[in-house]
Amino acid sequence: MKKLFFTLLVLVSFVSLSSCSSSDTAKKLDGTWLHQESEDGSEIEMTWTFNSADETAKLVCAAFNEGVKSCIVEVEASYTATPDELTLVFDKGPARAYVTDEAKEKFGMSESIAKQIADAMLQQIGDEYTGTNSEKIVKLTDSELVMEEAGSEVAFKKQ
Repeated sequence: MKKLFFTLLVLVSFVSLSSCSSSDTAKKLDGTWLHQESEDGSEIEMTWTFNSADETAKLVCAAFNEGVKSCIVEVEASYTATPDELTLVFDKGPARAYVTDEAKEKFGMSESIAKQIADAMLQQIGDEYTGTNSEKIVKLTDSELVMEEAGSEVAFKKQ
């Protein structure tokens, strides 16, 4: 009986050690992930960069108008990851937004108009990038990350 108990104990230990841990998921997330979408002639790029060494992440959202990268929103966070969930803590300062110099030139924008646009972008995202936010990880491979955000799936490709 003792021999059977010991064998079962060893098997349970082996199975628990071989399952995917949160640090394995964080390491798999390491690097830069890109999502692109377009609608009505405008394009949006969302880029997440994850660093498992210090569990930090940076999101850069860029809006393109008429082929010009126009407005950029950046936010940094700490994160933890399990095989099925990414938890982001936006504790690295407030989100930042700005209009690119190229857009200012192309569209003849003054600094005050550019600031108004950047402020409007920050207001539009509201509290989305403050506090703690959890996203369901639907799929994570070496080249693809699919998360569920606000009820829909968003796919990212590893860069």
